[in-house]
Amino acid sequence: MWHGRLQLGQWLFPTVRTTDAAGTPVVPTNVPTLRVESSSATILTAEMPITDRFSITGLFTYPLFLGSAYAVGQYTITYHWLTGSFICFSDDNFEVLAGGDANGQILATTFFPRPHADFLVSQLETVI
Repeated sequence: MWHGRLQLGQWLFPTVRTTDAAGTPVVPTNVPTLRVESSSATILTAEMPITDRFSITGLFTYPLFLGSAYAVGQYTITYHWLTGSFICFSDDNFEVLAGGDANGQILATTFFPRPHADFLVSQLETVI
């Protein structure tokens, strides 16, 4: 699946629906693993938390912040999970464009005039 074109400082929420060999949604034997790769390196490997276990079977989502580890270019997200003895894979793609800020987007800005100088104060979205 194509997640689109994003800039640094944006959030991406890659989601996978785990299935068995027949394509039926199931809760997997192990937690799905997400791996983000550029054309030259692995950027991130993480386990994905389940999303609403009792309403939607086998749905996992990972909050991915595009910070300083990401450069302009295309990335592949690979998901891996195990259902019984059946090994499953799925993949997604996205592209990081020039622009943005690795600390996040500007949430608020205010002009702060003082006698000795004028200031522009901004609050960035940051990873907690």
